[in-house]
Amino acid sequence: MNDFGYNLLINLISSSIAGLLGAFVAFWIERNRRPKLTFEIEKPPVSLGNRTHLRILVHNQRMRFFERNPALMCSALIEFYYPDPDRIPVYSNDDGTAKSMQGRWACTPEPVQPILLPNGQQAKALPNIPHNVDIPVDEKCALDVAMRFSGEDVCYGWNNDGYFHVNFKNDKWRLSRGKYIVKVKVKTGGREFNQEFLLINDIEFRLSYH
Repeated sequence: MNDFGYNLLINLISSSIAGLLGAFVAFWIERNRRPKLTFEIEKPPVSLGNRTHLRILVHNQRMRFFERNPALMCSALIEFYYPDPDRIPVYSNDDGTAKSMQGRWACTPEPVQPILLPNGQQAKALPNIPHNVDIPVDEKCALDVAMRFSGEDVCYGWNNDGYFHVNFKNDKWRLSRGKYIVKVKVKTGGREFNQEFLLINDIEFRLSYH
C-alpha cells in the first residue's frame, strides 16, 4: 500500500470513529435529558377544615450540566397493600392483582365547583378535569394519597372521585385503623417511576418512607 492509500485509510477510520463517537455522545446527552422524577413526603400534612390530607411531592430533577426536558402528561396510580411479607393488596382485582386508584394532582382544580344559576340558586358543575399534568424542570407537583377527618379512625384514599361522595368519604378506598404500604406509580414519556411509602393511620396520621 502506497502512502496515499495508507493516509486515505487512516482518514476513513478516523472519520468513522469520530462519527460514532459523536453519535454516542449525542445519544447519551439526549437520553440523560429525559425527565427524572423523584418522590418526597409533603410536610406538614395539609389541613382543610376538619380534614387532613397526606400528599407526595413529585419532583422533576434538574441536571447539573444539561437542561433536562419537562415531564409531560404525567399520570399517577396508587396501590394499597397490607404490610406483611405476602404483600396482599387491600383492594384487588378478580385475578388477585392490586386495584389501582387514579391519582389526583393537587395542582389541578377541584372537579366540583359551584356555579350560579339564572334563578340565583347554586348548583355544582363537573369541569373537564385532566388526570395528567406537566411538571417543568426543577419543579414539584403534589399528588394526593389519603384523607382523614379529625377524631375518626378511618381514612380514605383520596382522588377526584372523593368529591362526589357524602362528606367526601369514598368507601371504595376505605382504610381502617392500621398501617399500609402505599405504592405510587407515575408515568411520563413511556417510562414509569415508582416508590413505596408507609401510611400510618393510628393516633398519628402520616406517611413515612418504606
